[in-house]
Amino acid sequence: MPNNNQHQPYHVPQVMVSSTFTDLKKHRDALIAVIPKYNLHAKVMENDSASLQDVIDSSLQMVRDSAAYIGVISLKYGQTPNCTQRNPDELSITELEFNEALRLERLILLFIMGDDHPGTKKDFERDNEKEAKLNAFRERSKLMSSESAVHRVYAEFNSLEEFKEKIAPSLATLDQHLDKSTQTDPSESETTPKDTVNNNTIPKPPAFYAEPDYIGSHRFVGRESQLQELNDWAKPADPTNLLLYEAIGGNGKSMLTWEWATKHAPQIRTGADAWAGCFWYSFYERGAIMADFCQRAIAYMTGQPLETLKKKKTAELKELLLAQLHAQPWLLILDGLERVLVAYHGYQLKAGQKSGLTLIF
Repeated sequence: MPNNNQHQPYHVPQVMVSSTFTDLKKHRDALIAVIPKYNLHAKVMENDSASLQDVIDSSLQMVRDSAAYIGVISLKYGQTPNCTQRNPDELSITELEFNEALRLERLILLFIMGDDHPGTKKDFERDNEKEAKLNAFRERSKLMSSESAVHRVYAEFNSLEEFKEKIAPSLATLDQHLDKSTQTDPSESETTPKDTVNNNTIPKPPAFYAEPDYIGSHRFVGRESQLQELNDWAKPADPTNLLLYEAIGGNGKSMLTWEWATKHAPQIRTGADAWAGCFWYSFYERGAIMADFCQRAIAYMTGQPLETLKKKKTAELKELLLAQLHAQPWLLILDGLERVLVAYHGYQLKAGQKSGLTLIF
């Protein structure tokens, strides 16, 4: 049996959307649009940036980077990349991705197009060899494993409208499972719990502090204009102290800002204008809440013991944090802030204090 702990998913509740493209464009659009509403982030080819990987490596890496797999199987088999070593059976990309999800024991949501779904001949498979593979794949995907005759729970749809009706309850169930399941490496289960970590893990400013480190799915390339936008915003002459980056899940907000914060931001301010410190905090982590962010930010800024700060009320933490932001130019990056704002849906973000610099995206 393979070591399935070799490729562990991110702490981010990221889900891989796998399907053919041309025949399921509207279905994919509907699914990708609704995924963020259930505290999940879609990992999809549409939002993938340029990469040196080929389509096989890139597709399988997307499965490995995700905590769950959502498969939509239509009546078309799809692209079969040619590689005698990695794809000797000439399987489609969709089937290769499904096999990887099975191998890694990822949570799987499965939607299968019914025979009565409307469409034209050009939308579906008319290659006899591919059609045979498709039929075998459709039946095999319904089974929990190759060794089991027990069917997994899957949803069949015969129209776009029916598909839209069925994805919402399925995503709600998936979110519940991901919230309960352990998304970290099992070998780390005996390490110190997050809420008992002491100040030994928090560096002294101006050293960069991340809670936790961001791990990208591939090497960062391009996006020069956006990096320059961040550079311009961060210069001491710019009075704007808040920058909001907003986009649908999978657009690379985290990767962009991590690249900038770790490699560009330190050079933007030097001398008397240098950052007092830089703190990256991810709200995608389990247990990540605003109180924990404030406690860790203040512990980093002041050197106070984290355990002492945990005993303070939120109002006290707010005053301590604002005092530090008034006193020195701190750079704070809040990744996944929408997790906090979801409880205040409809409220507008207001600019913070004029002292201190905060990047929120």
